[in-house]
Amino acid sequence: MTGTGHRGLAKPWRCLVALLFLPILDSLFTPLLALLAPSLENPPQGQAAAPKANVNKVKGAVAMIQQEGVVNQVGLRCLVAGRVQGVFFRASAREQALRLGLTGYARNLPDGRVEVLACGPVEAVARLRDWLRNGPPLAEVTAIVSEPVPFQPLSGFATH
Repeated sequence: MTGTGHRGLAKPWRCLVALLFLPILDSLFTPLLALLAPSLENPPQGQAAAPKANVNKVKGAVAMIQQEGVVNQVGLRCLVAGRVQGVFFRASAREQALRLGLTGYARNLPDGRVEVLACGPVEAVARLRDWLRNGPPLAEVTAIVSEPVPFQPLSGFATH
C-alpha cells in the first residue's frame, strides 16, 4: 500500500474529504443554533422563560451556546482525526488546556480518533480548538469536527 496513509486512504483524498465535510457540518450547526436561540428567549404564552442563550461565533468554529448565570463559560466537544494516537496528542492537549485554564478531558476512541471535551471561557476554548487543528509536532491532523455542549463545571483536565 505505497502512497496511502492511515486506514488505506491516500493522503490527498483524506484532506479533500475533510475539506468538503467540515464546512457542511459547520453550516448545519450554525443555523440550528440561530433558530434555537430566539425560541429560548420567547417561550410560549403562560410558560416561564428558559435561561437566555447567547450564540457566539468563535473564529469560524461551530457556534457555542452560553447560558446566563454561567458568564462566558462554554463547552465544546471535538473529534480529531488523523495520526493522533501514539503521538502524545492527549497529553499535549491536556497541557494546552491547563495552560488556558480549561477543564474537561481528552480520550482515545476505538476508531483511531481523539475526543476532546473543553469547558471554560469562550476565548480559551476557541484557542484550544485552534491548537487542536495541528496538535503536537508528531501529530498529523486531517479533520476536526466540533459541536457545542452545555458547560459542565468539571475540575481538572483528564486523559483517558
